[in-house]
Amino acid sequence: MRWNDEYAPDGWDYISFRQFNDRRPDVVFMAYDRKSVDSTYRRGTGVYVDDYDQGVHAACMHSDSGQ
Repeated sequence: MRWNDEYAPDGWDYISFRQFNDRRPDVVFMAYDRKSVDSTYRRGTGVYVDDYDQGVHAACMHSDSGQ
C-alpha cells in the first residue's frame, strides 16, 4: 500500500527515512508461507492494495492458515 501522510504515526521522522521513497515508504503486509521460506525477494514482485483492510485480507489469504 502506498504511504498516506494522513495516517503517519505521531512523530514520524521524515528526515530519518529520506532514503525510502522520498521519506514515504510503502506499507508492507506479510504472511508466513512455508513453501517460500528459502525463496529470494525480487524487487517489484509485490502487489499494491488500496487500503489497509485489503492489505490485511490479502496477507491472511496468502498465509498457510488462510485466515
